[in-house]
Amino acid sequence: MKQYIVQLLLLIFPVLSMAQNLDVPKQSVYQVRDKMEIQTLNGKWKFKYVANKNIPSSLSGFVETNFDDSSWDYITVPSNWETEGFKTPQYGADIVESWGLYRTTFKANPVWKNRHVILRFDGVQFGYEVFVNGHYAGRWGSSFNPCQFDITSFLHFDRPNVLAVKVSTRSKGWRFDLNDCWALAGIFRDVELFSVPNLHLKDVTFVSKLEDNEQASLTFKIDVATFKTLDNSEQYRAQVLFYDKTGRHLFSSSQSIELKGDSQLLQFDWNLPNPHLWTAETPYLYRMEVRIVNSKNEVIQQISENVGVREVMVKDGILLVNNTPVLLRGTCHNEIDPVHGRALTTTDRLNQLKMMKAANVNFIRTAHYPFHPDFHKMCDEMGFYVCCEVPFGYGDSNLYKEEFTTELCTRAEATLTRDKNHPSIIMWTIGNENPYTDVVEKVVQYVKQKDPTRPRALPMAGNYFLENRERLSDNLDIYAFHYQSAQTVAKIADLKQKPVITTEYSHALGLAFDALESQFDTILSRKNIAGGSVWCWSDQALLRNRTKEDFMRDSVPMGIWLDSLRYLDSYNDKGTDGIVYADGYPQEDYWQLRKVYSPIVVLDKEIGIRKGKQNIKLTVENRFDFISLAGYRCNWQIRNLSRELCNGSVELSAPARQQETISLQCIFPADIENNDCMLYLAVTDNTGAPVYEKSIPLWVDNQRPDYPNLLNRIPEQKRFKVKKSSVALSVQGEDYQFVVDKNGKVTILDVDKRKVMDTYLYLRVGRKQSINIVNFLMRKKAFGWEPYLLTPEVKEFVCVEEKGKVSAKLRCQWSRTDKTGEYIEGDVTLSVTKNGVMTVNYDLVPYHATGILWECGPTFALHPSIETFRWLGNGPYTSTPGKTAYNERDVWALHKDDMHFMGNRGLVDAAVLLDNENTGIGYIGSSSDLAVEKIGEAIYITDNAIVSSYGTKLSQPVVNNKADKVKNIKGKFSLMLVGKEGNMLLTPLFSPYSEVLPNMHFLKSYGH
Repeated sequence: MKQYIVQLLLLIFPVLSMAQNLDVPKQSVYQVRDKMEIQTLNGKWKFKYVANKNIPSSLSGFVETNFDDSSWDYITVPSNWETEGFKTPQYGADIVESWGLYRTTFKANPVWKNRHVILRFDGVQFGYEVFVNGHYAGRWGSSFNPCQFDITSFLHFDRPNVLAVKVSTRSKGWRFDLNDCWALAGIFRDVELFSVPNLHLKDVTFVSKLEDNEQASLTFKIDVATFKTLDNSEQYRAQVLFYDKTGRHLFSSSQSIELKGDSQLLQFDWNLPNPHLWTAETPYLYRMEVRIVNSKNEVIQQISENVGVREVMVKDGILLVNNTPVLLRGTCHNEIDPVHGRALTTTDRLNQLKMMKAANVNFIRTAHYPFHPDFHKMCDEMGFYVCCEVPFGYGDSNLYKEEFTTELCTRAEATLTRDKNHPSIIMWTIGNENPYTDVVEKVVQYVKQKDPTRPRALPMAGNYFLENRERLSDNLDIYAFHYQSAQTVAKIADLKQKPVITTEYSHALGLAFDALESQFDTILSRKNIAGGSVWCWSDQALLRNRTKEDFMRDSVPMGIWLDSLRYLDSYNDKGTDGIVYADGYPQEDYWQLRKVYSPIVVLDKEIGIRKGKQNIKLTVENRFDFISLAGYRCNWQIRNLSRELCNGSVELSAPARQQETISLQCIFPADIENNDCMLYLAVTDNTGAPVYEKSIPLWVDNQRPDYPNLLNRIPEQKRFKVKKSSVALSVQGEDYQFVVDKNGKVTILDVDKRKVMDTYLYLRVGRKQSINIVNFLMRKKAFGWEPYLLTPEVKEFVCVEEKGKVSAKLRCQWSRTDKTGEYIEGDVTLSVTKNGVMTVNYDLVPYHATGILWECGPTFALHPSIETFRWLGNGPYTSTPGKTAYNERDVWALHKDDMHFMGNRGLVDAAVLLDNENTGIGYIGSSSDLAVEKIGEAIYITDNAIVSSYGTKLSQPVVNNKADKVKNIKGKFSLMLVGKEGNMLLTPLFSPYSEVLPNMHFLKSYGH
């Protein structure tokens, strides 16, 4: 029996002898993926989880057909043990040694009785052994690669068959299948049966090369083999047929099959004139059919695949697709779902790819393993460039051991064999952030020998790459590294040795994504920087149950609370690194990426206009590599605040990688309120789908609107009652009262004596603790002040009455509470004029201060009844240095319970914060930074004089305001009441007041 098993395994995996003297198993049967020819074994299987290193003797016979599994649980195949509730999830390298025993029954298709039946597992974590009707069928140990087993000799066609699978978290290379992500176990991809005849297709390879873009040379390599010797009386031929996407026949050829031994490699060549070239922008697919026919011209086996005609090469240090440099606007991606684990559905994958398309992504790195075969098929059809990764993640110590060379080359063989005919895959990467050893170099050589038509790269940690770049072999075509500064990326590119791809950049921990804009500007600046892939597309989280007590204790969330009992667990900060949440809901980072990655950009930033008729000229840049903008439209509207002045639509036509000028015919009236006009642009594709939006300020007579100066329009009130003392200043008008006392407390009352504001003159010196601040910046010793809202100690209090106004002048000190001797001190003047406006001037200086001032400015708490925030400025998302591209100037509104509410807004000219009767507080700034935060039920507003970036997990903030470097903190803004009768200046800006409902997709999330 043992001798037979050895022969069987050699039949399934014939040995390939390499120059490195490696014995790497290769498939002996080409993959059959046609759904009409497959029998799925997915469904409910019997399952026993064994949480021990050893399987109990009572279960040793589980592979036998008569084993009693009636007491076992059911498990869904495909799935993971953890998502099915059998095992507690573990993260990273921490996975206990355990076993999963599977059993199912199936009936063999009687049509297959005289054929060979192949059993395929597309993915099993980690190692597994397969038994059919008690017979050992083989083993496999590479989680993300498929394996096929010939089970013909074990099958029954007259009764049900028993399939038993023993899955272990340990195999020879199990550490290679662990990464910085959830370590999930089980049969997580499809299990399928198909059949092939004795003479069958062993392998099919399609290669296209361009003579020029007017003609393509196509090569079809057809490898045929037999399980047993053929009858010499029968003659067979191999046929290749080629069709365009409409089904029109283009080419066919056949050759006689004359086996030498048990196999034969045949090659077909054909020149295709005027080919439709596949790119991510033009994903044209031809159909290839490969057949084996007998002397009667009967088809005994046929496969059909969609293929793309395209060529990838590196020339003069530049990555070319179809002889054209390409710009890779990419993201790293990880196959995981909070409910399904790694057993994603077709709908899951399709939805993810649709969202990527909508975000202008054209390049995906499969981090850090080959994805489900349907994923690559979708990328072919939808148009994505793919960097497919040979899977080895952790286990670096094994890369110094020669004994693992075969293991790793086997993984490379399985990866390339399955995926080599996909046009979307334009490069292979080998492992992830591993040391560059002799073993790794042998794998690189193996990949090059297996597929010389695609470039290869080793994704490396940035510093390791810099230290080892000069010893990298010529077998690597691309420099691929992670998380280097924009300056370092440019420096490497300027060596002009190889194309540069930052295979990981701008790590999106939490909502900190501020390296993206400067990094992508660097990518655009040099032709030999092909692009990069941000880390990462989605959070890596699992849906877990929690208690209400857990919810209440979670003051700085490291994950997402769907409600008070259900939690998306990202293993603290480890998996919160996506630009969409784990459930696929877009973060603000998604919209930032979409704007930065736009293939269509209007370059103009502001335009001067005059009243009357005129043409506005705009420069539109086409960043597509292959297609013109024919079919795209630029829809435009000019508004004076809420009043539309004119609109139109312009057809675009710029060729690829070029610019065009478009002209907008406009008439500007004589009465332009506040001299505030905006041009709003919305570019759509030929289906009407949105691609790009932009708002451009139009400065009347080249003058920016001066909102502080507009305060003079508000008429003085007849009543202006002033009470001054050494302890307080009170100013009362017809419908307002302002009170400032010597303790630094500011009170604003409306006509009904409601305290719209009753607050200390707080000083914001930081931000609410978030996942990014707590779990990264603290570790980097880039600490902020805590608490971040400080109460003043008033050193001096003086009331001064001047013509038309009265002022309270305070000398304040805000002392740091977590470190003694550090404080900020300065003057704050609150002046009230007869028109009911309170203007705040502040000029402050840090003393003996250390740490970082994330944000800094005077802060006021509003009455809890105030619930909406409307502003004229950049929005709708937060605005910090490095995170601005996704915002546009407009009138925006948010509810205080909205998940996007908290944070700084940039270039704010005016704002109102109102209750449900549209009364509250108005704010006037001058292109100011205005922050809002809900604390308890109250909104706190801050006029920010200082705003730092968030930083990323692996880089310091783009703008980092260190307290000991800040010379002064100064600014000016105005506050006023918005009463029931409205406000003559602010109400026209923001009315009509439509209802503002909060976006509460999550109950609580990790924030910035």
